[in-house]
Amino acid sequence: MALQRKKREHPSGNADFNEIEDEAYESVGFHDYGDYFERKKRKLQNQNAALYKDMEDSSKSNLFEGLSMAINGYTNPSYSELRTMIIQNGGTFVQYVDRKTSISFLICSFLTPSKAIQWKHHKVVTPQWIVDCVRQQKLLPWMNYRAVQPAASQSLLAFPDAFKKYDPQVSEQLHESSEVEGQPQDALPSYHLEQTETKENKDELSNRLDSLSRSALHNYHLLKNPNIRKSTTQNPEFLQKFFDSSRLHHLSTWKATLKEEIQIMTASSSSLTSTGNIKSGNKQHYIMHVDFDCFFASVSTRNARELQLKPVAVAHGIRNSEIASCNYEARKYGIKNGMFVSTAKSLCPSLVLVDYDFDAYESVSREFYSVLADTPNDCLKVISIDEALLDLTTHVDSFEECTKVAESIRTRVRTKTNCDVSVGIGSNVLLARLALRKAKPHNIFYIKDEDACEFLQCLSVQDLPGVGPSQSFKLFDLYGVKTVGDLQQINKHGLQETFGVNYGLHLYNIARGVDTSHISNETPRRSVSVDVNWGVRFIFLEDAMDFLKRLLKELLIRMSKCDVVLHQLQLRVLKRAENAPFDPAKYLGAGEVTTLTKSAMFTSATKSFDILFRQVINLYTSLNVDPGDVRGIGLQALKIVKDDKNERVFNFNAPLKTPHKQILPGPLNEQQGQNQGNENIEASSTCTTFIPSTPYDLPSASQVSPSVLAQLPQSMQGNIRRQLELQNKRVDEIPSQLDPLFLKELPTPIRNEVKEDHEITINRRLKLKSHVQPNDNIPTETAKKIQQQDAFEKMLRPNKKVKKQYIPQVDLQVLEELPKEIQETVLEETKVNRYDLAREVKMIPNPVITFQQKQSINELRELLARWYEKTPRGPNSRDVDYFSKYLGRVIREERNLLKVQALIRWLQQLNRKDKIGAWQMAIEKTVEVVQEACFIRQTPPLVLL
Repeated sequence: MALQRKKREHPSGNADFNEIEDEAYESVGFHDYGDYFERKKRKLQNQNAALYKDMEDSSKSNLFEGLSMAINGYTNPSYSELRTMIIQNGGTFVQYVDRKTSISFLICSFLTPSKAIQWKHHKVVTPQWIVDCVRQQKLLPWMNYRAVQPAASQSLLAFPDAFKKYDPQVSEQLHESSEVEGQPQDALPSYHLEQTETKENKDELSNRLDSLSRSALHNYHLLKNPNIRKSTTQNPEFLQKFFDSSRLHHLSTWKATLKEEIQIMTASSSSLTSTGNIKSGNKQHYIMHVDFDCFFASVSTRNARELQLKPVAVAHGIRNSEIASCNYEARKYGIKNGMFVSTAKSLCPSLVLVDYDFDAYESVSREFYSVLADTPNDCLKVISIDEALLDLTTHVDSFEECTKVAESIRTRVRTKTNCDVSVGIGSNVLLARLALRKAKPHNIFYIKDEDACEFLQCLSVQDLPGVGPSQSFKLFDLYGVKTVGDLQQINKHGLQETFGVNYGLHLYNIARGVDTSHISNETPRRSVSVDVNWGVRFIFLEDAMDFLKRLLKELLIRMSKCDVVLHQLQLRVLKRAENAPFDPAKYLGAGEVTTLTKSAMFTSATKSFDILFRQVINLYTSLNVDPGDVRGIGLQALKIVKDDKNERVFNFNAPLKTPHKQILPGPLNEQQGQNQGNENIEASSTCTTFIPSTPYDLPSASQVSPSVLAQLPQSMQGNIRRQLELQNKRVDEIPSQLDPLFLKELPTPIRNEVKEDHEITINRRLKLKSHVQPNDNIPTETAKKIQQQDAFEKMLRPNKKVKKQYIPQVDLQVLEELPKEIQETVLEETKVNRYDLAREVKMIPNPVITFQQKQSINELRELLARWYEKTPRGPNSRDVDYFSKYLGRVIREERNLLKVQALIRWLQQLNRKDKIGAWQMAIEKTVEVVQEACFIRQTPPLVLL
């Protein structure tokens, strides 16, 4: 369809203008703004006409003749480049837009929400439309380059392929990525993406959108596309579909299930014992590490012989998805796990992609572990669904016998699953793991103790478990270490001084093949978690709150399946890195992020949704993260314990109900009395004691005649007996109000203190009762027992110079029954000496954070001075990060702001003379980290001159 050209009323430019003769350059009268802007427009058009005249004729065209265009905001190509392209192709470029109808097109990359509403009925295109039109020298359909999407209620003409693209990058990712089905296109839960009719709603929406950050605005425009929206957290069914297609979710779930099944099998078999229980400490240990070769790729191609000889990779999509597994044929081309499919395709165009087959993976994994369980062993530990450790110490006597067992395992696994496994054997977990790397693919390898040092010498230090890039760089920077052989030359003291006592000893041992860890299948589950790091896109805070609610429900479902409750809840948020793009390379992925964590402790274990959700909201709010920057969220239940289903729920708001024993006439034998007491106590927790509407004014119990009482109706007899019982109630029958289940949840020091205070309170009540009604009928054995308890209590009570003062809970009813002089004595004893209590308050000192085993400011200054002298060209960025994190911990944990201030000023003083640029940048980066830590701690920023 030809584009209709409509002439706009703009002053025509004159390339041969004369400032003296042209009236546009004459002076303007005072306050004549209209005339001023008209003259300014003519001047600008004269400049455009002069620019067009100076261009070569071969580069000119009439492509945009009759069209007027304006540019708004940042664009790519730049403002000046677009202006030149418009003028060069015969268009009219307008710098100032006084009316929307005065231009044909508005060119912009994106508009703010309020401007998007204002321009929704006009032609707003992206700069790419200008570029493509000039490249092809024809006017392309502008609808394909909309910068403002049409309203949801607006009817569109169904031109073929007219509205495919929302954004070139997003569109390409959308059509090449697998879509999540299930949510209708119009099922967006957030009202801010719906078309509203009333002016008030439009104004409210405009005001809310104007307050959004750039990242949230980007998400707003992104989620207008219904196909993208239903693949994100905006979809109410997102979690279920995400976990159904998540490889990591299946792996973690299967691993937990396998662990439980192996523990049950081990517990039921008396022949299986842990390595920690082997008494013969001098016996040679034999550890076997068994692992599949390219598990996902092998299982997916096990029944397709023609694919086993071709390069194959397992992935979801065809471009921007990640490769989960690839076979050895694909690895010959440099393809690795975790690589993008597009990158892998560029390395190997003939790469064959296959989708996940989770049912097959689970089936093969169960066959694999059934083979391992049938193999006689001391311990079987689940590493993952395709990897396990076996301890054969008491079942073999040599590495040769281990090799025979390994060959038997490989044969049986091959027969049952049609897949190959590799086996590494060593005297400990470390050597078995390193031997497994040597055995791959499809082989068996073992390392004897006497050959360990020689085998390790040629390995890189990063081949050792627990040694990452930062540690290896530090080893190279300080000691020049590249290989394990180089590491073996460093003494233990030097490593411990550099890396700390524990990690330094760990490096010293593993460099010599020493590993003291034991394998065990009795490791209890320590946490339950739920994490989402794909498809997380929020606009407003309520979007995040809604998703956190759904995430918490999923966590509670998993906790219920594991039959646990939590003492600690941790929130993890993946925040988009400062300079990371809004759209990462992976479609709707997290990209480059910063991980933020917050946790909350609970005094008693809980799984209450209301309690946990309130705490989750507090944790998320305290992180102060913009919703548009959130790229992932996770919840983890820590310090979990088994759920006691018999544990009653405490109702602290309910009035205390005291169980009363019912007095019944007639003799009762001992068994009947016990049963009656149990029934009454049990019923008192659920039933209400009924008090007569008209209470009886009764005399004392001694004045009530049993014969008269027997002639009364049964209901009246029961009420009178209950009131008589209340009169005769003993002080020591008052309920303690201490629940043993509640005490069990308290920390040991607090529990002991509560018990001690409670015992003193009870003893005080007994003393009060002794003033009123001495009881000489206490049996001798009971009296001795009380004396022994008092003596034992005195022995355990610490001898302190400052005497503890307690606040006993005096029963006011009992106190009123006492004589006046005894009341005064009791009240005097209950007074608390505030001075003594103040002296007993102990301030818990903050922990002192060490840096390279240095704590004091003088030691740290010497260390920084040596660091500055050894790096005249500037420090390493990783060392700067290491030092910055230390200062952040000093602010957050040690809470010593003066120490941080002194160290940064010391660095500034060291660099003040030389003024090394790299050091100055490092100091500025450190200051940023420190000020951010001050902000998190909610303290004023440090003054650093």
